[in-house]
Amino acid sequence: MERLAGAPGVLYVIACAAPAAAGLPHLIHIAQALGWRVHVVATPMGERFLDVPELERLTGDRVRTTYRMPGE
Repeated sequence: MERLAGAPGVLYVIACAAPAAAGLPHLIHIAQALGWRVHVVATPMGERFLDVPELERLTGDRVRTTYRMPGE
């Protein structure tokens, strides 16, 4: 995959309720090594399969699991 010169790469990872979600730390390490900024969004049930504090530490951003209203 090629990125536009000078444009930062942002990868949004969507996690649902599946055992594969437990492998997200490995995916995040790979993506970051390739220069991507990674953000994680999880369904409410998907959150049960994640180590949220670890993912937040790895990405430097909170794991989003709920909607927000315009203006929030």
